[in-house]
Amino acid sequence: MGKLFVGILLLLILASIGTLLTQPQRQTERPVIYWKSDANPQRYDQIELFNKWLVKNGHVDKNGKPIVELRLDSANNQSKLIQAVSGVGGDIMDAKMSEFQPLGVLADISDDAKKLGFGLDATYPGLKQSLFVDEKQYAYPCNVSVAGLWCNVDAFKKYEIGVPPEIWTPKEFERIGKEFVKQANANKERREAFFCSGSQKAFAIAICRSEGLDMFNETLTQCTLDNPRYIKILKLLYKWTYEDHLFPSAAELLSMNTESGYGGSAFSQFQSGNYAMLYIGRYCLIRFREFEQKIKLSVSRIPQYDFQNMIICTRSATLYRGSKRKDLGTLFFAYLADKEYNDYIIRGSDGLPPNPQYALNNPEYLHPAKYPNEGNVHERELKWAMTIALPEPYSPYYKSTGMDWQQYAIDKYFNNLCTAEEAAAETQTRINGEIKTTIDANPHLEKQYLQACELQKKIDEYKKAGKKIPNAWIKNPFYLAYCRANGTLAEINEKGRKKQ
Repeated sequence: MGKLFVGILLLLILASIGTLLTQPQRQTERPVIYWKSDANPQRYDQIELFNKWLVKNGHVDKNGKPIVELRLDSANNQSKLIQAVSGVGGDIMDAKMSEFQPLGVLADISDDAKKLGFGLDATYPGLKQSLFVDEKQYAYPCNVSVAGLWCNVDAFKKYEIGVPPEIWTPKEFERIGKEFVKQANANKERREAFFCSGSQKAFAIAICRSEGLDMFNETLTQCTLDNPRYIKILKLLYKWTYEDHLFPSAAELLSMNTESGYGGSAFSQFQSGNYAMLYIGRYCLIRFREFEQKIKLSVSRIPQYDFQNMIICTRSATLYRGSKRKDLGTLFFAYLADKEYNDYIIRGSDGLPPNPQYALNNPEYLHPAKYPNEGNVHERELKWAMTIALPEPYSPYYKSTGMDWQQYAIDKYFNNLCTAEEAAAETQTRINGEIKTTIDANPHLEKQYLQACELQKKIDEYKKAGKKIPNAWIKNPFYLAYCRANGTLAEINEKGRKKQ
């Protein structure tokens, strides 16, 4: 019996050694780093392109081979969070910086960004809040999007309605929309065509900001949506949906014929002209270019009042703080900012390229010869990203992974479960309650939060007195841009002197 146990033990030892020797890291002489991203087939093309980039830029071993091997480790956002907190995150992770950085799992890549050329000057200025915390950089974009209202030009021409302008007011949007819906549904038994399919929440944010109001105050310490301006916009969106029928209601969406697949019914309804417009970004061209019958396209901004703005979003790469090969991981970020990767994104139309210098004055981006039907869509989205685009509302004291209370209250109002006034009040109460919960559960944030609240009091006093607000006091990128645009910002440099 003893010999049997010894034999089994030896077999187990040999099996363990065999397993160790056949692990991926043991099968290659090169160090391996892992990229936690989705299972999109394009990721494998991008890895192969990274290998070529390494060779081209001299990052090779004595045999002329790339000095590092990058492997895809597909994972969803939830599993990435769990693995990172557990100490087994990938070297590079596609991650929303605002969700991961507060957990302390991301590496500061600021110094490498300066040395290797992937800092804020190599992307879009509106992304700063999505990449930086306290002037430290934790992420760099893989691709970027500034969603707009994509127009089916042929649907407008069919009813002899002019294609919407790039910039328009809510009044103009309503007038053109009502005319389209009237003509497109004439002589039909039921309503089949709508002016726009899109996010009422995105409309609410952009129109609110155009009147000088954001979800959070200047220091990001409180929600401020219980406001007559926001209530007015909620009522306008309700009118556009249930009275003017510019947007389909939830019930109308369910009753429409759908088709499965990427993009779903919205894409098919847009192709057929039953939607005159879609709220979407350039990445939609991945699907549109597959259509046998190409749609003639144009793109407009969300209708707004005085302060023009759009929402900029990004899928970003981050460096795991626990990575053993940070020096090699940062090469991937340099690759994302370089020509080869940006040209790949431009060709594949997977949003805007992370580094705009490769799209500016580039005819392959602005006017791709193979797709003359795409009109002004490339030029306009790039221009918005470079000039008026701002990140979605965000506060470091409000968990973005929890319930979306703004959308929750909008849905209640749209289902006649509350008034617009009650929806605005509930949104503010719920979000401010979540902020209090976050502060109570994270004592290390309390000091920072209380200091910011004191700063907010000073800001409110300055506004009441008609005094310009020092730029260093404002943490909300929307209010920084808004105050700069309307002349209420005091530009003060690091030495406390007004900027010339």
